Amino acid sequence: RMPPGIVGKFQIGGAALANAADSPIIVIAHNSGSRWPAHRFLKSPGIIQVTISPPLLPADSNSKALTLRANDTLREMMAALPNDGNQTSRFTTDNAFASMNSRRGST
Repeated sequence: RMPPGIVGKFQIGGAALANAADSPIIVIAHNSGSRWPAHRFLKSPGIIQVTISPPLLPADSNSKALTLRANDTLREMMAALPNDGNQTSRFTTDNAFASMNSRRGST
């Protein structure tokens, strides 16, 4: 996992496989690192946002170009996600826990 807001290096293998299979690549971005940091046991409650890209078609692309397109797409998507760890309020979190407890029959 990477720290919030950081995009790691892409390897060319995924794009090579997509090209060989003539299958699209779907890029998924999320900001879970602000709530579930790497190398920490405790997680904090909150909202995690997930964004899914339209399919990146391998047609007319070599593996290197497709890898760069996927990387650029992920960077754009990550820039649009909040990564400050404060995207929810205590009120929202308390309501979510209360709702879960009421469904379980406890207070």
